Amino acid sequence: MARQVLITGVTGGIGGALAESFTANGDMVIGIGRRKDKLTALRDRLGESFDSLQADLETVEGIDAAVDALGERANAIDVLINNAGSMKFTPTHALNAHDVHSQLAINLLAPIWLTRKLLPGMIDRKSGLIVNMASAAGERPSPKLAAYGAAKAGLIHFTRTLAAEYADAGIRCVAIAPGPVQTGLVDKFTMAMIVRSVPLKRAALPAEIADFVRYIASDAVNLATGSVFTVDGGLSIRS
Repeated sequence: MARQVLITGVTGGIGGALAESFTANGDMVIGIGRRKDKLTALRDRLGESFDSLQADLETVEGIDAAVDALGERANAIDVLINNAGSMKFTPTHALNAHDVHSQLAINLLAPIWLTRKLLPGMIDRKSGLIVNMASAAGERPSPKLAAYGAAKAGLIHFTRTLAAEYADAGIRCVAIAPGPVQTGLVDKFTMAMIVRSVPLKRAALPAEIADFVRYIASDAVNLATGSVFTVDGGLSIRS
């Protein structure tokens, strides 16, 4: 039976690759994103295995509206992938209130609130998987990414807390911590500087991250919960 997979941030590089990987595996995907044109393009490319929902997850009200739009499907989600993210390189002394609020809202508060809204259905069915897209920046200090890194570190803690809290309910929760990924969010010069510090000397492709997530979501890894899977080309082994 096809699983029901909900992916946020589906119009981004990793999000689109996730939708493609899971639909290719026979899963039914509901993708949430902000851009209607990109949602339409994904629907045209992926066909009947993909459904979309345009929503802004930066506010509690936006998340509530998205869950309301899902209707009964909200109680039937087998896999939730909290993938939507926002990253901005800014020296800490130059951060403004909007920068901090936006990055905390998208990277941490949205996963917490969306998960809270979908948990009752998983609890009723005594099964479910939550995958939180964290970051290598949430595991190690990253200059100019104080707000982003703090949010992702919080997401990792949230992941472990969920895993401990809902294991008895048959619900698993894991986090993926990618290093640099070729998504277009970072300019070529900055990406080249980052990649210099990566032992494997390259950034990941979105499809590589997506296929790894799909593997983690498979029955082959059904004992993993509370785990943080670091996929960073060896960045974390550098002191």
